[in-house]
Amino acid sequence: MTDIIQELRGLIAKATPGPYLIRTLENFGFNVVHYQDGDKFNIVRVGKCADEANADLIVAAINHLPALLDRLEAAEADNAKIRKMLVPQWFYADGYSSEDCCDSPAEALCEFDLEPGKHIRQVDCAGPMPSIWCVVHVLTDEEKDALDTDDDEIITEFASKEEAEAAIREVKP
Repeated sequence: MTDIIQELRGLIAKATPGPYLIRTLENFGFNVVHYQDGDKFNIVRVGKCADEANADLIVAAINHLPALLDRLEAAEADNAKIRKMLVPQWFYADGYSSEDCCDSPAEALCEFDLEPGKHIRQVDCAGPMPSIWCVVHVLTDEEKDALDTDDDEIITEFASKEEAEAAIREVKP
């Protein structure tokens, strides 16, 4: 959204400054205008509409756009702060106490000591966050060689147990 906000702010900066008004001139329809320096005889005609509703929309959109962009930027900044607060900082394996907190879901999953193959495990988040459901593919030496990786497992996170189970069903022959 930032690129759209910047684009619109750039267009506003290059355009005739507002406020815009509608002026009805006989034989000229509904004109979207700006009075230069407050002089009602020095009009910059911005657009012409045959329909008053279209002219109303253009005037309202142009006049309110800067305030809407300000509100959108503020809301995006607030959203970023809230998202950061909602990112879990501590994780623990299902069934463990919060005293066994880990720094990542992968670290919590090490508590399970899983055999090679695909498994579904729940990782709890410290705080009011819902659990993370993980599909853990513990790799065999042959799979590590085929994938050219030193990683012992591939972990995919899901919001629910059902989503994790569906993901395992999709990859099984």
